[in-house]
Amino acid sequence: MVQSFCFVGDPGSCKLDMLHVIRDAGLEPIRVKGSGDAIADLCEERPMAIAIGPEVEDRSGLMATVRQHRALDPVPLLACLDLQTPKEVEKAFADGADDYLIVEERDQLSTLVEVLLKSDIWNIVRAPAGMVVLAESRREERIRLGHVLRRNGFDIHYASNVTELEKAVTELEPRAIIASVDLPGNSILATMHKAAAVPDSAPWILLDPGLQEQQLSGADLLSSTAVLRIDEDAERLTFLMNELLTPAPPMARRTPRLLYGTPVSYKATVSGKLFNGYSYNVNHGGVFIRSLTPLPRQTLIQMRFRPPFGLGEVAGLAQVMWVRGFAESNGAASPPGMGVQFVDWDVADKAGYEAGYKSLLEQHERGLPLH
Repeated sequence: MVQSFCFVGDPGSCKLDMLHVIRDAGLEPIRVKGSGDAIADLCEERPMAIAIGPEVEDRSGLMATVRQHRALDPVPLLACLDLQTPKEVEKAFADGADDYLIVEERDQLSTLVEVLLKSDIWNIVRAPAGMVVLAESRREERIRLGHVLRRNGFDIHYASNVTELEKAVTELEPRAIIASVDLPGNSILATMHKAAAVPDSAPWILLDPGLQEQQLSGADLLSSTAVLRIDEDAERLTFLMNELLTPAPPMARRTPRLLYGTPVSYKATVSGKLFNGYSYNVNHGGVFIRSLTPLPRQTLIQMRFRPPFGLGEVAGLAQVMWVRGFAESNGAASPPGMGVQFVDWDVADKAGYEAGYKSLLEQHERGLPLH
């Protein structure tokens, strides 16, 4: 049986090149309309990947529907983009994409198809993400954060006050507890410390609405506690869940990882092939690049990206230190990609990156404990 590569909508201006790459790999390109019938059509095709064209109106809704459909769970979702602007790439991942394709970049699509053929995606079995308690009295916040959690595969148990929260923490076995510090009822911090007395208790993420800053800054927070400010992007919740639930990789790290997303262009120094990725987090000495096509460990790459708070791009030489392939990933909370360590760059670019990282660290100093 010939495997398929599905497009929802028109793949864009370079679709003929894309179709040639897919057919050359022995796959059958299938086009599905971006409508209510799309899910049924996609389930019938059992595709190797689903690429959603730039003109599809409700890309976010379509991706969310696909991710909630068990039959399509292992299939990577790709956003086809005409341009690699920070805004467009950020929106693609916020909508739920596993990766993105610049329609004129033939090399990356060719490599992606090779990776997916080797991954045998329909035999990948991922453990359920588990259940999370979300204790928040504001309906709009429950909707905002619940969307992110569901997209990451979590089931949600809601609580609207401290009494309901305490009952959920006692009777259920959540993987994590997300609770607003101004939840109606008794002290949320007392509840947290009481729950922590139980062996193998779940980590906590405290939602700070901006009214409890003095209380939180002086509180004796647990080492497995993070703080999410209400004015922060909901996508930071994905990062915090990943940090709290995933063991640190074997890449030596003396400075904390900080959530930071920006397009990254890179090429292997040997092959010279150009690739596009998106940074997921950064530390003082390196970057984790989200990509379905990570390069092998020890590969040297020339990379370009915009540092935190930078006005222009910096460029430098880096080395791939560890890799998480698509089969080992688990959605947005633990995305595929590669951790790279900076090896060499000129003085001005190095100074620009380090200044941006320092500013980012100051901005997130009330986030995760340093580790």
